[in-house]
Parts: sequence; structure tokens; C-alpha cells
Amino acid sequence: MWFTSLLQSLRQIAERNQEAMLPRQKTSRRRASQRHRFVPRLEALEDRMVPSYVFQTIDDPNAGTTGNGIQGTFSVGINAGGQISGNYGDANNVTHGFLLNHGQFASFDDPNAGTGAGQGTGAFGINALGQIVGEFVDANNVQHGFLLSGGQYTTLDDPNAGTGASTPGDKSWERTPTPMAQRTATC
Repeated sequence: MWFTSLLQSLRQIAERNQEAMLPRQKTSRRRASQRHRFVPRLEALEDRMVPSYVFQTIDDPNAGTTGNGIQGTFSVGINAGGQISGNYGDANNVTHGFLLNHGQFASFDDPNAGTGAGQGTGAFGINALGQIVGEFVDANNVQHGFLLSGGQYTTLDDPNAGTGASTPGDKSWERTPTPMAQRTATC
């Protein structure tokens, strides 16, 4: 019922718009009624073609398997070339970055990243040049942004960022990712 009234409203709006756009002419009623009118059509959803997707499970071979929220594989970025970047947590709850390129996994760790539980490297995105941005938590539990480009790491720290340690389990990075890393991800 509501749909019928919506169609009637659309039809009235279309008629008013069409009349406003046409110059006023002296024409007979018969000729005026023969004008083509825009009438919205309703297509049944069942008649439409629905795109088909293929899903693939991605599991880094070095990832832990306890399902505690840290262990496992987390894909977070893909570029037009099909390269996928992400993170995995190992059996010791240390996070590592990975690049999946043509079916081959390559793990990476920022050289300044800590190696204790809750520390490590996390990738957030990859661009068309294969540059990866992300964050790492150092041995003092302080978070930093990074850019990995051509095998070289560049630390990206906002000059206004704090230098205090994150408390274990805080997950403040989920609420406020490193601002520089976000801006660089779009380059």
C-alpha cells in the first residue's frame, strides 16, 4: 500500500517537473494527452541478476589457533594488484604483519617492535605501489605508526602523540588508529 502511494507521488512530481521544463504552448487536449510520460517501474528483486562472489580462507601458516582474539589471521588491506596485507597473532600472542602475494605469504616485523605478548607489528593497508602502513607496539608498550616501502621502515609518530605505555588489553588502537598511518594509507 505504501509503495503504491510512493509511486503516485513520484508520478506527480515527474509530471510537475516535466510541465515546468516545457514552454507553454497552445495545443489541443488530444495532442497534450499523447505526450510521453515518465512512469517509474517496479522490478521484482527475484528477477534481478545477483553477483556471485568467491570467498577464500586466508590463514597465515605461522598464526596461532587458540581463538583468543589475538591469535589467528586478520586480512585488512588489498590493492588492485591483488596483494593482501594483514596481521596474524602467533602462539605467544605476538602480532606480526604479513603480505600475501600470488599465494605466497611473507611475514614482516618492524625492527623496533616488541616481541612480548601483546606487542608486535600490525598492517592496516597497502597501496598500488605495494607500500604498507600500520602500527607497531614497542618493548615499552608504546604504539607507533610505520610505513614499509621498498623494504625500508619509516616510523610515523604524530608530534602531538603521547609516549605513555598502553595497558595490556586496552585496545585503544581499535578506537583511534595512528592518524599518520590512516593518511598514508590512501597515497
